[in-house]
Amino acid sequence: MKHITKHCIEIEEVSSMTCDICQTKYDDSIEMQGFVSLQKTGSYGSIFGDGNFVECDICRACK
Repeated sequence: MKHITKHCIEIEEVSSMTCDICQTKYDDSIEMQGFVSLQKTGSYGSIFGDGNFVECDICRACK
């Protein structure tokens, strides 16, 4: 016999992106696929600082 339990699962998804250079907001999934997203954690001696997290999202027009 199978015993079934129902679960509700919450997910997070990107609904829009804003370019960090031109500040244009995009909510079209095709446009968002053209973004370049950079993510970096600074290491020892980094100009960003040891352990600091830096991220940048750049749209297709600003590349």
